Amino acid sequence: MREFVTWAARAYPSERLMVILWGHGQGWRPALIKPPRPCVTAPAASSAASPLTTAKAPCSTSPAFHSALAALPRPVDVLAADACLMQTVEVGLELQSVARYLVGYPQIAPYPGLPYSLLLPAFTAPALGASACPPLDDACQLAERIPAIYGRAVDAGHYALRALTTPSGAPT
Repeated sequence: MREFVTWAARAYPSERLMVILWGHGQGWRPALIKPPRPCVTAPAASSAASPLTTAKAPCSTSPAFHSALAALPRPVDVLAADACLMQTVEVGLELQSVARYLVGYPQIAPYPGLPYSLLLPAFTAPALGASACPPLDDACQLAERIPAIYGRAVDAGHYALRALTTPSGAPT
């Protein structure tokens, strides 16, 4: 992950930086635990074809995520966890010095994941209504919008439709 985020930050310089952790989250895990099997889908740093290319990687730990993000020249503006158990107090405390905002699911992520078709347009949308964010803090405004985006997807049936078409998606 360290190789990927440093490559992406160099290859695609920007004023704001958002990282989405997706796959099978494990919540906070100490650095000493050695998992028996791969469990996280992580970016493949060796692929120059696309920053979206992924490869199976071993379960990671919260200290490892911290270390990878600490390699960047500045904190990540928004760290979105599209994975289970990655928005716990323990994970937040581990990552507080390397990510300004942490958003995600409080416990188990729905099988289809974040509603990216609604999330991506929010990157450039103007702020709407009252906000708890400081003026001109784009990262805060995006992080603040994500729960409402998720809510709109639930209301629109995004997850119900996916559950009907994906047998293993029905329970989540």
